[in-house]
Order: sequence, then C-alpha cells, then structure tokens
Amino acid sequence: MIESAILCECDSERNKTEKNLAFNMTLAHFAVDVIGDSSALTSTTERPHGTFATVVYFFPSTCVGGAVTISEACGPFGDLSERGPTTFESLDGCFLLFYSSCDVTVAPITSGHRSCAVYYATLDDNYFDNWTAPEVWFAPPLLPTIQELQDATRGFDPRQRNAVMIRLETYTATPTFDSLTGPDKAVVDLLLAANVYDIALVRTGEGDDKNKAIPPLSGTSHSMCKTPALVQEVYDQTPINEVAEDTDEIKSRGNFLLVWPKACRVRILGYDRTIALLRGNVDGDVVDGLGFESLHGIFEAAFRAFYPQRPHHGRNPPQVTYAMASLLYDYGDLQLIEAFMDAHERWADDENMATWLLAVLRRFGTPRFQHRLHTVKASSAFAAHLVHLATGGDALAQMIAHDCVPLWWPRLLRYIPTKRMLGDMLAVETYRSAWLRQRTCAVAYRTLSCARWRRTFRRRSRHYWTLSEPTTASSLFFQPPCGPGETRWASSASQPALRPPSSICAWTLSA
Repeated sequence: MIESAILCECDSERNKTEKNLAFNMTLAHFAVDVIGDSSALTSTTERPHGTFATVVYFFPSTCVGGAVTISEACGPFGDLSERGPTTFESLDGCFLLFYSSCDVTVAPITSGHRSCAVYYATLDDNYFDNWTAPEVWFAPPLLPTIQELQDATRGFDPRQRNAVMIRLETYTATPTFDSLTGPDKAVVDLLLAANVYDIALVRTGEGDDKNKAIPPLSGTSHSMCKTPALVQEVYDQTPINEVAEDTDEIKSRGNFLLVWPKACRVRILGYDRTIALLRGNVDGDVVDGLGFESLHGIFEAAFRAFYPQRPHHGRNPPQVTYAMASLLYDYGDLQLIEAFMDAHERWADDENMATWLLAVLRRFGTPRFQHRLHTVKASSAFAAHLVHLATGGDALAQMIAHDCVPLWWPRLLRYIPTKRMLGDMLAVETYRSAWLRQRTCAVAYRTLSCARWRRTFRRRSRHYWTLSEPTTASSLFFQPPCGPGETRWASSASQPALRPPSSICAWTLSA
C-alpha cells in the first residue's frame, strides 16, 4: 500500500521477532538535585531520532531521601505493564534506564544533594558493526510522529494492498474504540491526529478462513474519520487478504486496527464502483465526494490508485482506459486530462483511445498536448489505428501521424512479441511508405540499419510470417535512400528484391 513502512511501527507484534537490539547513549544534560525533583531526571529538549528510553547515572552522594519510583514501567506497547510501579531507594553509583512512556516521581531529599547525568537511549541501526554498544531485549521502537504519518500517505504503491493491520494488545469479544486503553488508545489517538487515515476495528477468529469477508463489528469505523458509508459497506464484505498486507500471519484470533490512507478509499470501492460514482457526480445525479474536498480530488485519487494498471488487475485494458477517458471528456477539465495522459504507462483500448484522443484535440486544440503526444508510450495497435484513420482522410489524424509516428517508431520496434503486433507494424510501415516516406524512412533506416536492430527484428518476426514470393524474412532490411522521398528495398544477392511496402498486402502471416 504505502512505500513507507511507518504504520508497521505501530504494531507491537513487530518486536516479537527481535531477540535484542543495540542502543546508543547521547548526553542530554547534567543536573544537581537538592529537593527531589523528577524534572532533573527527564529532559524537555528535542529528542534524537530513535529515542526510546532515558538512561540516568547517579553519581555517588550522601543525600538522604530522593527515592525514585517508575510507574507503568512499559514501552509504547505495554511490554512490561504487569510489573506495576517500582521504587528504587538507593541509586548511588548506579545506572537507571526507563522507557520514555513511563512516569517518574522522586521523593523529597531531606538532606544533602544528588548529581546525575541524563542520557537519551536511541536505537542503533548499525549495531551489527558496533560490538561495544549495550543491548536491550525487545526494545520498542518509537511511535511515528504525526509528520511521518502524513508524509507516508503521499507515496503508495498501487500494486500493493490498501491497508495495514495493527494487532491490539487486549482481546475482547466486542471491542469498541471507546473501550481501548493504554497503548492501543495511544496508537488510535496518534492516527486520528494525523487526519489522513481511515481506521476500523476488525476481528479474526481462530481457524477463520482469510478468504471470507471481514466480520462486521458494531461501530467498526471510527466516527472521527468520517469514512463514507459506501466505503464501510464494501470493506465489510471484502476478504481480508484483498484489503490488508501480511494476512498470512493472522493465524489466531485477535482484534486489529485496519488502517488505510483516505486517498485509498477509491481502491476500497474498486474501479467499477469508482467509475459509477464519478459518472453520477459528473452527470449531476449524485453528490458524493467520498470525503475529498472536490470532485477533482476523487479523479486524482483514482489516477493514483488505478494507473499504471496493476498486473492481473482482473479487467481488460479497454475497460480500464476508455471508461475513465470518456468521463474526463464529458467533465472537460484540461488539467485532469493532462494528468490522466501522464498517468499511463501506455495507451490501452487502442481503437477507442485513438478516436478519443482526436476528439480531445479537436475540442481543446493541439498545442497544449504536443509534448505529451511526442512522449506517450503508444502501442503498435494504437499507432496502426491512428494511421488507419489518417488513411481514411482524417486531416487531424494525418497531422498527428506525420508528427509523432517517426518518434514512436524506434521504441515500437523493440517489442514485437505477437503476430498481431507484427501486423500492426506492417500497417504502420505501409502508411509510412505511402504518405510519410520522406520523414519516417530516415528514422526507420537509422534504426534498422544497425546490425543489432536488424538481428532483433528478424529474430522476433521470422516465425510469424511467410512471403508470397520465394524470399525470407531474414533478407528484409532498409538501404539508404537514393534521394529525398525515395526508398530502396533490397534482399540478399541470392534472392529477388522485395517489393516496396505498398505490396505488403500480398504477404500472409503464418499460423
């Protein structure tokens, strides 16, 4: 879901896989305590990144009193919560380490004074190379900051799942957000403060099939997230493994927080529901912004969620591409149309998209889109349909083909995996010879005259076609033009010369 693994730091189970972690000590301050003040043992200055605890060294002294009590001696995830408060009467010449989440109280000093040095304990990411660093068992990482949580939502991988599951410390049959306490409540409060996540409570039972729908819970979605009812309805009916990452590790019963960025609401809905919602908004039949500030925001979230397409997305490219393109044309937002064109790895639904592209250019003009047309990763089928429209007399298609096909041609030659694509390439070359001879020929020659490209083209195409004349595909290559606008086709000395591309119609593709 998210390129950053920041949400995983909220999961206490993450620590159970580590035996021990090394830590470093950074001096925070020195203090001289004459009254018994807990602030002498803690610091209000900015903590270094990775700080999880405080280390205090008590210099030898003759003071009387000043017992130190550590309450709720636990980390952010309650690892030691059952131990309760612990009081240390004599600390002269000793180190005392306590987690940052602990409460510290100091009894009054009745006589004398006490000096101490206070250090930050920070996790050492390079402890494998630091054999002198002290180690702690199950040292809990810090909860992420609000800024880190917000930054994490700005980049997520559309090929991954939408959500992260965070196990709660306490299992109850009917969990609610109001019943959460301790570290569970702290995690929820932090996520709410970030204001960029949806949070739901889910439960898994021992022996549950992860492919079954997530069991719905009373008040499962946190009210402060304002998760749309449609989104709640969909995820309640969706298998866990289609929503969250790492569900293979959910093998025993437990309560979890299901967390996903609000931008992923469209992913929860899925492509078809999102398109239907956008269509209703564009046509004015419904007004549902899914919690986004505007309809523009839903479109942008959809681009991030569905393009570029995930492998095995479950839908054919024609459906995925043209449905959104049609919506954008009707909506008429030029900025969104440009963003949509930029979001594609390549064109899909070639026939419809070529027609759509020409319609957009006629409506909004060509200058604004010229650079994108030059750099678009057009497929051979898209290029073939464009030249088909140009051959039919479409003046705009002729202009685009004249300007762009020479730029697309070298890249198209790199990948010819199917017989159909080879046929598309021949169609483009037929049009080139008839109308684009002067410009495209030079580009094609510079590409195919290279020995590497010549071998590649022959190797990838020889098993797809048979010539109606006694020539072989391996003899096909371009020679330098005889003059402006002319093309010379040649074959090996032992074979008759191939005819110009205008006679390609006499060639047949082999089965």
